[in-house]
Amino acid sequence: MINNDRIVTDLINDEYFHKWIIDPDKACLDFWAHWENESAERQDCMVQARAILLSHKFKSSLISQTKKDMLWDQITDQIEKTSSIKKKQQQNTIGKMWYGIA
Repeated sequence: MINNDRIVTDLINDEYFHKWIIDPDKACLDFWAHWENESAERQDCMVQARAILLSHKFKSSLISQTKKDMLWDQITDQIEKTSSIKKKQQQNTIGKMWYGIA
């Protein structure tokens, strides 16, 4: 029984198992059908894990395209600011070096 509990826990934490429940493709369906058919114990574990996952309402983790675009803009702005600061620091260092030489 402890082994079954471990298998159920592993299934619940497996992203590919989640995909099988939420949005399976052919490869996913084939994989889990093969995995399930290897033993009756696995079938029981899959039923339990599936029931547990479905008992919790899946919250959409999808981010709207608008939100993605906004986040991307923030990331690129931060990268540009950082690059700009580094360039100014390099220019100041070179200028100080030439000033010291002179």
